[in-house]
Amino acid sequence: MQLKQCRSCGVEKLLSEFYVRNPDCKGCTLLKRKEDYRKNPDKYKSKELKNNYGITLKEYNLMFAEQDGCCAICGTHQCSTGKSLAVDHDHISGQIRGLLCANCNTALGKLNDNIETILRAADYLRLTQG
Repeated sequence: MQLKQCRSCGVEKLLSEFYVRNPDCKGCTLLKRKEDYRKNPDKYKSKELKNNYGITLKEYNLMFAEQDGCCAICGTHQCSTGKSLAVDHDHISGQIRGLLCANCNTALGKLNDNIETILRAADYLRLTQG
């Protein structure tokens, strides 16, 4: 059982409590990342957008402005959701369609972006409305 002392908290911990080549334990590393994210959210948002969708933060902000900060489906403003609008994209082509609130983005995903299923769901709701 090998132990290593964390550079940040000074506590000796098992090697499994450390990432490879990191002098800080996993707990301290996570705290540092959270603090860095709190101070520099645009840095992380920019990296996420580029890695996941191939767009820049500037492009995201332009879409956001074009949609007036609202979900492209339900029209809910981001401020009332407490979360950033999600980048909606076609999972096959990768083409970005717009920005959606978490509920609408999840709904499309749960319906597998299948237009026929979405239309049947809309018909069902129309027929069963009281």
